[in-house]
Amino acid sequence: MTPDPAPVDTSTAPAGAEASVARARLPRKFWVGSVIVGVYMLIAVFAPVIAPHDPNEQDVANRLADPSDDHWVGTDELGRDVMSRLIYATRIDLTVGFLGAFVPFVAGTVIGAAAGYVGRWVDAVVMRVADVVQAFPAYVLILALAFALGPGAGTILIAMTLTLWVVYARLIRDEILRVRALEYVQAARVSGLPHHRVLSRHVVPNSISQPLVYLPVDVMYAVGALAAFSFLGLGIRPPDAEWGAMIQGGQPFLRDLVDERGMSLIFVTHDLPVLRQLADRVATMYAGRIIEVNGAKPLFHRPRHPYTHALMHSAPVIDAPRSGWQASRGDPATRLRSPPGAGLRNAAPTRSTSAARRLTGLWHTPTVASRPAFAISNWMG
Repeated sequence: MTPDPAPVDTSTAPAGAEASVARARLPRKFWVGSVIVGVYMLIAVFAPVIAPHDPNEQDVANRLADPSDDHWVGTDELGRDVMSRLIYATRIDLTVGFLGAFVPFVAGTVIGAAAGYVGRWVDAVVMRVADVVQAFPAYVLILALAFALGPGAGTILIAMTLTLWVVYARLIRDEILRVRALEYVQAARVSGLPHHRVLSRHVVPNSISQPLVYLPVDVMYAVGALAAFSFLGLGIRPPDAEWGAMIQGGQPFLRDLVDERGMSLIFVTHDLPVLRQLADRVATMYAGRIIEVNGAKPLFHRPRHPYTHALMHSAPVIDAPRSGWQASRGDPATRLRSPPGAGLRNAAPTRSTSAARRLTGLWHTPTVASRPAFAISNWMG
């Protein structure tokens, strides 16, 4: 008599399937980001329906009006509805942002794929050109091209394409150098398939993942670059609505808000002229922590922290005698194991708690050291 076979436990199959499905699920942050981007895209597509007014319609008699039922966020200096201009600016910024990243993506992918697959002198020429482009700061090149070609969205797109293609070319080239040596690619070439078919059907689809991952980063970079250059007058021309141009148009009225309305404004900036013109008090940050709080005028003339002192003296002065780089005293804090405070170790000698407090301008419980020459940052734990 043959014994019955042992029962097979099939419960593991669904568990394995569920595990594979769980692994295939995208993280929550992906869906959150997708919802945010989707909302902006819907605003851009349906801008004529959503906007309550024509973005370029002027009402000079109602200029700089307060928020109301008719104008939810008020009007600008020409009486145009700010809400409508914000909505229409989304259309312009997202369009230029996506094109400013997608066009370099396509150009860099094609050039890098040709360099990686063909190799030899083609690869050498492409990489040397890429080295030359990357030797210059991207913003400097975009500024130069914007001055040469004139302001406008087309100029920004051309400038971004000529500067951003390098990253995609390097990414796809490195992947193709790895993929083209694999056995299935060699088998496709030996079987007699033409090179363009091998490249388009077997090599590029298995090498495109890294450039695709980098593409959303460049979309963000392109939107920020467009806003920055529009703020400088090199981007979208008036009267078209654009976020950077709207910020630039409202900047002259910031001081009026403080003087007339008693409002408080908070800026996070590296622009020293903005600090000098608009700020009353400035908090200097280093390694993510505040190291000094001071008035705007004393900060420029009598900075307390060595890092602030070096920062104030880093601004170029026209017709000033040339001098070498000014290094901040003390050892910079490490990002992996930062000290209790934030700043430079052994930066300034202090002998007492009160002296350290006067030096930093902040009132925190100090961490006492055994040596007299102690880090400013450690008095700010």
